[in-house]
Amino acid sequence: MYKNRALGIGMSVSVFLFVALGVLQAIEAKFLELPMHWIAIAVSPLILALFTGGFITRFKGFGVELETTLKAPVASLNLTASDVVADIPGDEKGSFSYLDSLPADKKLAVKWLLLRSGKKHYYSAHGIETYVRELPNIQYFEVRTESGEFICFLPITIFRDGRQPFNSGLKHDKLQQLIEAIETENVTESFRGQTITLKVKSDQSLVAVLRLMRAENVEFAAIVSPSGNYLGVLFTNEVEKKIADSVLSASTA
Repeated sequence: MYKNRALGIGMSVSVFLFVALGVLQAIEAKFLELPMHWIAIAVSPLILALFTGGFITRFKGFGVELETTLKAPVASLNLTASDVVADIPGDEKGSFSYLDSLPADKKLAVKWLLLRSGKKHYYSAHGIETYVRELPNIQYFEVRTESGEFICFLPITIFRDGRQPFNSGLKHDKLQQLIEAIETENVTESFRGQTITLKVKSDQSLVAVLRLMRAENVEFAAIVSPSGNYLGVLFTNEVEKKIADSVLSASTA
C-alpha cells in the first residue's frame, strides 16, 4: 500500500511539473531554455518515489551514476544544531535569569524546549509556562535522559489552552502530567500516541531514511550516532532536496 501510494504521488507530481514546465517552455521562458533542465525537474519526483517506494534501488540517468549519492549517509547533510534547543537551568531563580539574558534573536530562534527525564523536584508548571511565553516560536518539547540520550518529541499543541488569548496559555493539568512523567521516567507511556520517537542512525543512507520517515509520516526525526549518541534533528524536506538536487546536477553533467 505504501509503495503504491509513493509511486502514485511521484507520478502525479511529475505529470503536473511536466505540463507546467512544458507550458513555460512553449512561451519561451528564458530560465528554461535548455530542455534537459525542465525534463529533469519534472521526472525527479517520480524517481524519488521509485526509490522510496522500493521499486528500484539503482538509477543511471543523464550519463551519470547516482547510486553513490543516494546511498550517502544522512551525516553528509547539515543536521539542525542542538544549540537551538533551550535547556532550562537549575533552580527557578537561575532559570529566569538565564531566560532574561537571552538576546531577542535567540529567543525567536528557539523551536525546541529541552527537558531532562528523571529529574525530580526540578521543573514547575509556572517555570515551563514562562519559558514558552518568552520563547514564542517553540513548537516541541524535546525529552532526553540526564545523560543526553534522546527519548521523544512532544508537540506543544498538546499543552496549548485554546481558551487563552492568542493561544499563549498552557493547560496546567497537562503540564503537571508532563512533570510527573519526567520525574517517573515514563513520558512515552504517559503520552502514548502523541509523542514522536523516531530516531535514525547517522550512517543510514538518504533513501533508507526517507523511506522510513515517510512510512512513519513524520516531518523530522532525531539523528543518533551508530553508538546511540544524540546528534541533532533531520527534516524530511532536507533529504528530499538533497536527492532532487542530485538528479538535477546529473542532468547538466
